[in-house]
Amino acid sequence: MPDLSDTYLIWSHEHGRWWASPSGYTSHLSAARHFTRKAALLACLHAIPGTADRLGALPELPVRLADVLAFTSAALSEFPGIGENWS
Repeated sequence: MPDLSDTYLIWSHEHGRWWASPSGYTSHLSAARHFTRKAALLACLHAIPGTADRLGALPELPVRLADVLAFTSAALSEFPGIGENWS
């Protein structure tokens, strides 16, 4: 398995989806765009002005891919059948 320690996704609170590759948004992890930590932090920081106040939350959030995979794996084992549409 490749080293995922510096692989990040960006969750859009504004759109309720992951940033997609190469553009747009997706609900599927397999279609989510991968970023380095530095690039993900920079992209999320640039999204704050003008949007955070309107949403009442951070518009975009960097999330480490390894954590997303660990969490979804744990959730699927704890609650079988909930992730039928996860990919």
